[in-house]
Amino acid sequence: IRDGGRVHVIPVDQLDYLQAQDDYVAYSANGQQQLKEQTLAEAEASLDSARFVRSAMARICERTCGWLRMPSGRSASRRSARSVSRSSP
Repeated sequence: IRDGGRVHVIPVDQLDYLQAQDDYVAYSANGQQQLKEQTLAEAEASLDSARFVRSAMARICERTCGWLRMPSGRSASRRSARSVSRSSP
């Protein structure tokens, strides 16, 4: 992720979650966030769908992250993560 003249490399194994913020995506890893100008859909397309899931309209995390949330705010079980993934309104 470019930040002025610097480039931040975030190994996928260190990603905590991604979250949409207006025209940017916040990549959260190791307690820090880096913003990248892109859509969440673009970020999602670059990740392994077997490993990462869109847990809400504006958030992507690993399927095992433990805090998958349905749009209603209820916790989703890992079994229901697939239905939350791409079918959420």
